Amino acid sequence: MSKKLKVEVTENYLLISDEGTRSDLTGAIKGTENIVAAAKKYNRQLVLADYRKVHYDIPLTDAYNLVKVYENKVPEYRSLIMAAVVDRRDWEIAKFWESVSIKRGYSFKIFDSINDAENWLKKAAHSTL
Repeated sequence: MSKKLKVEVTENYLLISDEGTRSDLTGAIKGTENIVAAAKKYNRQLVLADYRKVHYDIPLTDAYNLVKVYENKVPEYRSLIMAAVVDRRDWEIAKFWESVSIKRGYSFKIFDSINDAENWLKKAAHSTL
């Protein structure tokens, strides 16, 4: 995450927004640690990440390995239900990340629309009650 990371607490979820380029695993791990800390601080399980202004310059192999790193370094991430909105230019890596995350037991879904992401989070919230 960059220094432009914004955290907003809504009635039902934590809204995270960021911008810039993600080009290494260290930044992604730090960003995830920040999201987990904010979710804990504000007592939110649902997270909507607005990454439409973020560009991903990370090889698919690193994206795959990142999930394994999360299991060891950020185990609390597994308890979150997260919807991420990305720009279409990063759709391939985002959907790959979604697929790997789901297979590893995370509740993570990619969208290209804030409204679709919010609707999915609402349904996810009702299914966890």
